[in-house]
Amino acid sequence: MSFEKWLASIIKAKGINLAEMTRQTKLYYPSIYESLYGKRGSRELRSSEVIAICRYVGVNPMDFGRDSLKEGEGE
Repeated sequence: MSFEKWLASIIKAKGINLAEMTRQTKLYYPSIYESLYGKRGSRELRSSEVIAICRYVGVNPMDFGRDSLKEGEGE
């Protein structure tokens, strides 16, 4: 699972409204939507976007590595 898909699953699980999140974090909605939910999946989040989103959502981006290992992806 990519970092973006992992983060999107957390946002969905917490019931966070993407439009509201982008307004409050001052991020550009179309870019964030494409990174998290886009069909093409070609846009990676920028570091500043990762920091803003993780702060808003209340997750540590380092948890991605731990969660991936739990799923057996780091082996």
